[in-house]
Amino acid sequence: MKLFSGLFCNSVESDPPAINIGDIAHALSNLAKFGGHSDRFFSAAEHGVLVSRALIGYGPKMRLRGLLNGAPAAYLGELPQSVKVQIPLFQKAEERIRKAIMTRFNLAGNPHPDAVEDAHKRILAIELQDLLNSSDTEIRDVWGLTPPGPDEGERPVGLLPFEAHGRFLREYEEIIDALEKSREVGKRAG
Repeated sequence: MKLFSGLFCNSVESDPPAINIGDIAHALSNLAKFGGHSDRFFSAAEHGVLVSRALIGYGPKMRLRGLLNGAPAAYLGELPQSVKVQIPLFQKAEERIRKAIMTRFNLAGNPHPDAVEDAHKRILAIELQDLLNSSDTEIRDVWGLTPPGPDEGERPVGLLPFEAHGRFLREYEEIIDALEKSREVGKRAG
């Protein structure tokens, strides 16, 4: 598949050197979450930023994992979770691409750390409430999530694609700056 950057990438086997943050930001900012059924456009890029922001207390590597949690969709497209679980081949392709993305961004270990999964679920509950007008009962009984409190977490805005693209890249740069600062502190301490 030809990517926004002009590079070519086999979306199923994914080649880590062909993966870049600009392509991910561009694709995710143009992909609607919830199959486009929210009350306003809401991108996978904005969702990634919200998950990353929910992980601020966990350090920059965990924030990067949160930001990139949905990155396989940049190469496979965005499917509602209820559809994904019915397509085992899609899930396998998604995991192969996730592994390639984690390798490309030097994120070794568990591709689904508990902190990221928990942040994703908290943000998803907020999005369901704010974007799909889901009741607390629906969030709990249909989605199996804890309904959010009124002051819990950053709220989704519904950024336009170009805004979400820019916000995703700014979040990435903020995380990279924090990683570089932590390396500098480590060098001085060593």
